[in-house]
Amino acid sequence: MMRSPQQQLPAIVSSVDHLATPKTVLSEQDLRQALTEQTKKAHLVLHFDINETILVGDVAGGDTREDCLNKILAKSAFVHLSSNEDNNIHTCDDNDTRQCVPTKWWDGTPICSDSHKDGPPPLYTGWDWPPNTCPYYRTAYKKKAKRFTLEDGACYRPLYHHMDSLLCHQDDKESPWNHLLPAFFHTLDTLHSLDVDYTLILRTFGSDLKDVAQAISDFSQGKHPLFPDFKDPTLQLDSPEHLYRGRWGTNEKGK
Repeated sequence: MMRSPQQQLPAIVSSVDHLATPKTVLSEQDLRQALTEQTKKAHLVLHFDINETILVGDVAGGDTREDCLNKILAKSAFVHLSSNEDNNIHTCDDNDTRQCVPTKWWDGTPICSDSHKDGPPPLYTGWDWPPNTCPYYRTAYKKKAKRFTLEDGACYRPLYHHMDSLLCHQDDKESPWNHLLPAFFHTLDTLHSLDVDYTLILRTFGSDLKDVAQAISDFSQGKHPLFPDFKDPTLQLDSPEHLYRGRWGTNEKGK
């Protein structure tokens, strides 16, 4: 069934070149082969800052799951920066874009437009920003990012719902499975199936490390609803020796 224009999901590109030439998506078999070849050369280290990476929600920052999904999209939805003298914005310098009040998405579509006949403007995930653009999240509208798809980013609302549907929805709203990306566990499952030797490091400024460690321990015993057959005792992180708490210190000068 075809989506109506208003329901089309946006393209996701990591280079301006991909707008003209669609990015090739590797099959899972190709990805597995590439991963196997790479890990033969070096030990793999997976180092995650938990919040807004594998954990959709940020207790330390006061963000709910819904807030984080909106912010994820606001950080990848790029806007066009005017270069006229009125707002004196000529570059993507961070100090400038925070004062910018954009009126167009990076493809020239008005932000206030309700019509996107070709679907929403593509989301951009590249490291280098295209000229005269920046993320919506880096503008004066950052304060609205937690409600992005309910306001200026309404054209991305179908993608918001799609992303939300890919997360777990346990009846217990406090269940960690409702906030941890299934892709994270899929990665661990794939590494295990390929017998890849790796080190997993998790860090956070919040108080959620213990809960995440417990969730990974439960996953290692087949308790994740999406991975009931997974078993790996090396991922049982629920003992004290696996968790460390650090504190900022001061030097001799009190700094």
